[in-house]
Amino acid sequence: MGAYWSRMRLLVETEVRNLLGVNRATLRRWRQRNTGPPFLKLGPKLIRYREDDLAAFLDSRKGLANRDCHGKREESADRGVRREERVGAD
Repeated sequence: MGAYWSRMRLLVETEVRNLLGVNRATLRRWRQRNTGPPFLKLGPKLIRYREDDLAAFLDSRKGLANRDCHGKREESADRGVRREERVGAD
């Protein structure tokens, strides 16, 4: 178990914000709603993120790039798919 702990890297909030490109309020809202990456609360104001958990969170978000926050496809992406389907059908 010692080898696991020596490999595990804990990220501070600033590192996570920079990696994800979000601001502090967004990260805090995700924690409150339990919609963001898993986090560790080590004390009243001590929040850390496991590097592996952050990678898994990002992997789980693949395929959502063409969807808005309500799970609907963006208009431009949807038109592009239909256009490709028509071309392939000929």
